[in-house]
Amino acid sequence: MIMHKLQSLLAALCLTVVLVPPAMADEREDLERALSHALQQADRDLLTEQNTLPETGAAKEPALVFLLKKGCVKVRERRDVATGAVTNEWSLGDACGKECRIARLTSPWLSGDGLICRVARQTDIRVTGYSPPASDSKGGWRTRLEYTAKLVEVAAWAKDPEYVAIWKSYGLNMETFRARADMVKTADGWIPYD
Repeated sequence: MIMHKLQSLLAALCLTVVLVPPAMADEREDLERALSHALQQADRDLLTEQNTLPETGAAKEPALVFLLKKGCVKVRERRDVATGAVTNEWSLGDACGKECRIARLTSPWLSGDGLICRVARQTDIRVTGYSPPASDSKGGWRTRLEYTAKLVEVAAWAKDPEYVAIWKSYGLNMETFRARADMVKTADGWIPYD
């Protein structure tokens, strides 16, 4: 009798375990589709190297130092005749082809103008994990995704072993690229949160 109840309880638990993963798989597939769709809009699938260009003094950020050494960007000091102040004057070099530009930075961690260089495109998006969707202070539902992507159309300059080592020092890997994305649920489904 006890054994029969135990078997019934185990069977019920197994049934519960079997029913939960498909629901999670559906949500994961919805998030994966939404992220893939969002990245296909305009140039959102592009990965870029973004660097603030110091107004004075030498560049210190390893990627910017690399791009200077490579000739993708140039800097020269300019002295103000009236004040004697020395400032940096930045211009594009031709070593990276048309892969770099000086423009408004789009990274959420940087502001102002700086150097933006195209690294690669993301494709084959696969969601590997996400936080349980939760309500934010504005009443919207949000989640943070972790995903993998295949990098294609990698810029020639970005294949340089020195730059690949810099990427690895940031915790990134071009062969097994992993990233995060914040998503918010709308009436039209999940979209990236900007």
